[in-house]
Amino acid sequence: NGSYNMYAFSENSSVYPPDLIDGISAPLKNGIDYLWWENLDQDVTTSQIHMPIVFQHVATQVVVDLSAGDGIKLDSLISASILPPTPGATYDTTPLTMGKNGFLTQAIVLPTKATHPMSLTLQILADGETTPRTYTVGIPIPGKLAGGFSYVFSAIIDGNSVSFPNVSIKDWTKVDESGNPLYP
Repeated sequence: NGSYNMYAFSENSSVYPPDLIDGISAPLKNGIDYLWWENLDQDVTTSQIHMPIVFQHVATQVVVDLSAGDGIKLDSLISASILPPTPGATYDTTPLTMGKNGFLTQAIVLPTKATHPMSLTLQILADGETTPRTYTVGIPIPGKLAGGFSYVFSAIIDGNSVSFPNVSIKDWTKVDESGNPLYP
């Protein structure tokens, strides 16, 4: 009997079990869908208790929804990568490859309070060309990237530039285990 704090932690994968040493996790990494549950001050008065465990996403989902602007016809998205957040409100120098599904691209990143743009590099085939065009642009961060939320950035490609007219912020409630982006 007593009052207990209960926790559950997962990397949402059977391949990569979480590393915990003395109750503390190893440093978190981009690209991993960390899940967390806690029940604080649970009164336990019997030998068996039943309680639901509802995991929440700890990381952030970044989705870029590409569309063609004036003077260009998009044929296909070849690849996309970002320089993701690191602890300390900075950005990594090693690109993180994003999952892609048509003209949607998605990555799981650590939350950040950094407000300066996050670098995005796209390779796209357009206008029937056989050589990919490369675009490197900064994604405007709307104040922060908070854990448990999905940030869907609309990106318009106009020939030689990429603009981001809006971002929608939603609770992150779904994930496609194959890496294909989903709207939550």
